[in-house]
Amino acid sequence: MWMSNTESFTPAPTSYGRGCIAIVTGASRGLGREITLEFLRRRVSVIGVSRTATDLNNLVGRALSEAQGNAHFFPCVADITTEQGIWAIEATLAHSGKVLIALINNAGGVEPLERDGDEIIPTFDEPENRALASIENASMDAWHALFDINVFAVVKLVQRFIPIMRLTKGHIINITMAKRDEEYSVTSKIGDRTNTQTYHGWSAYLVSKGAINMLTKTLAHEEPNIVTLGISPGFMNTDMYKYVMENGNDVMKKKEYKKLKKLQKNNEELGNISENNSVQHRLFHPSEPAYVIVRLALESSTEMSGGIFTWDAPELKYFYNQHNYGMADDSDFRNKGHGEETILPPENLFGSY
Repeated sequence: MWMSNTESFTPAPTSYGRGCIAIVTGASRGLGREITLEFLRRRVSVIGVSRTATDLNNLVGRALSEAQGNAHFFPCVADITTEQGIWAIEATLAHSGKVLIALINNAGGVEPLERDGDEIIPTFDEPENRALASIENASMDAWHALFDINVFAVVKLVQRFIPIMRLTKGHIINITMAKRDEEYSVTSKIGDRTNTQTYHGWSAYLVSKGAINMLTKTLAHEEPNIVTLGISPGFMNTDMYKYVMENGNDVMKKKEYKKLKKLQKNNEELGNISENNSVQHRLFHPSEPAYVIVRLALESSTEMSGGIFTWDAPELKYFYNQHNYGMADDSDFRNKGHGEETILPPENLFGSY
């Protein structure tokens, strides 16, 4: 049921018992890392999935220190584009003995990438074999590899866990792209922020996220007992942004590239942003959208299912507090962002995880 676009959504009551768990793909760095830590702070265990054991091992200590109550962190080294990777996640879930209540499909990016020590490198070495290219020049091998991680892996995970999540009335959050306020028509339906912004050279990524948006809507239509949302985290200060800045100059239009480059400059100039500053024109710290994504994964109601939102959309104002914007790092965000000014739901909404 869609509401008028002057209204906003409020959370649904939750009644989970102890022993709940969430699956987070791409958990070891950036947004996935912050989502993982936010779940653990809220006493929800996490299966953190990553292809890179080193990155997961680096997260374990932080996860142990952040976890509250009976929450546990289960690292799972798996390539979700393979059947073996999906099996590894299933085996980890079975080993945990916990109830799956959320699946966060976060893994993906603008280019198939690998990690070489501390360095992020493209899977395909030569520039002519990249996905970050114009449609005319893009490599089909890179397109296939990008769709394997951005689309087909998501479909496989959803297929595999639908039967469980149908029973638990769980939440599936697909990380995607969506319209920001300046692109959003006043006649648009709530939750209809399907992305229309294009960037020269981003064809493979944008088409893959268009597929994810329609997957989100279709799954919501087919599975009324599962809340399925598409959430756009915006541009964040992560490895993906750094990769685009290092490799996109020769691919993107100069105006588009400068627009993205200016986000970092705005961060440096603005520091902690006040209510009078626009939050649209800076890089977000991953902990900001992560906070909202986790609350949506625990509290959003069935009337929201199928919606495509930016994490800071006006319709989601219940789930974030504008005073949190602009924290310089995640410790600052945690210390200042969720204090007495935070809008909190009634106590019974969080239940006892």
